[in-house]
Amino acid sequence: LTTYLRRIESVSNRSVRNCPYSVTLFDYKMKCIDIVAEHDPSIVFDAENIANVAKKEAIEGKFLPGKESYLKVYLSAIGVIKRRILTKVSVGTSHGNTQYDDA
Repeated sequence: LTTYLRRIESVSNRSVRNCPYSVTLFDYKMKCIDIVAEHDPSIVFDAENIANVAKKEAIEGKFLPGKESYLKVYLSAIGVIKRRILTKVSVGTSHGNTQYDDA
């Protein structure tokens, strides 16, 4: 499974590098980051790192066709960050360690 995940990550990186004007490929890359993080808990993706992927590769590259494209790239990155946070929260609360106030 790890080899498969590494190949997916490699393909998404190459596709974005070779076709930097495609919003769809950036979206796939964000989904690949999410899949790799979901299946390999040893890999930690910080929210800032994910945002920097979108900023560095998409926004600073200035190859995207329009303002809507930039928005789609940011929304894709934000979606991945949101899923990572919700996954961490759900894992933390699923162990029965949550204490509730009686108020």
